[in-house]
Amino acid sequence: MRINKFIANSGYCSRRNADLLLEQGKVFVNGKLATKGIDISENDEVLVEGKKIKLEEAKKYYLLNKPIGYSSTAKAQFQEKIVLDLIDSKERIYPVGRLDKDSFGLLLLTNDGDLAFRLTHPSHNVEKEYIVKVDKTLKESDLKKLSSGIMLEGKITRKARFEMLDFKSNIVKVFLKEGRNRQIRKMFKTLGYNVISLERIAFGKIKLGKLKLGNYRELSKEEIEYLRSL
Repeated sequence: MRINKFIANSGYCSRRNADLLLEQGKVFVNGKLATKGIDISENDEVLVEGKKIKLEEAKKYYLLNKPIGYSSTAKAQFQEKIVLDLIDSKERIYPVGRLDKDSFGLLLLTNDGDLAFRLTHPSHNVEKEYIVKVDKTLKESDLKKLSSGIMLEGKITRKARFEMLDFKSNIVKVFLKEGRNRQIRKMFKTLGYNVISLERIAFGKIKLGKLKLGNYRELSKEEIEYLRSL
């Protein structure tokens, strides 16, 4: 098994972050500095950032209704609140992708590093669904611009879908396949709108449903199989 996959399957971090740790010289196998691309076995001793890791037998998959004010990170910085504070799990889990601190709604978490890597890779076209409220009346012409793609930080956004839910309250449903940092907020900001609230309600076919804010549940067998099929 490749070293980065071993680290990801241990639940320590994603495969992408494992590659970064390898590049930074923070991984040792049997006492020797490890390099990217090497193969190892379950009998090898692997140290990551000074900690001995091993493959985890049980994979866990959670869906959290993230409240505003919690960061989608696995490690807290400057005593900030993080999503892991809300989940009682013995396994070392981490978020799949991001949902910014000022947003709320559906967030997946797992210790399946290989799956997390695939789901967050740019080549995957998993459509996420959001309910967004902005600060003023949305022009139909602006929604068409957003749908077709606009220039954002030097790169055109991918085509997206927008569905008005309430004209009077300036609430729109957004279907997005990209996942750039604070992308929806920045897209609206580019056209002169401020996002008042942003809630993610679906990740592909996985729905938030009636799960209360701050609560979480384990994914069903069918939901896990669906994610693995993507």
